[in-house]
Amino acid sequence: MESYVVYNGKIVKESEVSISIRCKAFNYGLGCFEGIRAYWDEDAKQLYGFRLKDHYTRFLQSCKTINTCIPFTVDELCNMTVELLKKNGFKTTTYIRPIAYKGAESIGPRISDNDNRLVIYCTPMGSYSGKGEL
Repeated sequence: MESYVVYNGKIVKESEVSISIRCKAFNYGLGCFEGIRAYWDEDAKQLYGFRLKDHYTRFLQSCKTINTCIPFTVDELCNMTVELLKKNGFKTTTYIRPIAYKGAESIGPRISDNDNRLVIYCTPMGSYSGKGEL
């Protein structure tokens, strides 16, 4: 089954996304990320994102701190994530990884350029302990 990701605000097939090895994120580590869990409730047959607003509020603050601002609000990021989870159709506890990064390919670790990009991917994770979570 093909996986989907959010790339700069749009849900696309993961295979359609290419990130250059010349970008500042790869060469200088100019970016930030957040780790979010979504928990599968077998009884309700529903996947629930854990504290999405809190995670994305912190994520946007990190983006601001390193001048990697992206043009999305907390609510927009939450909505994108919910749609991404639906599109992927996972029926298990899932890990969500939003990443904001500098996409410019110029040499030098300047953070003043505005080529800021966003990717959000998710992957089935299950529980750490093999037992129910929460």
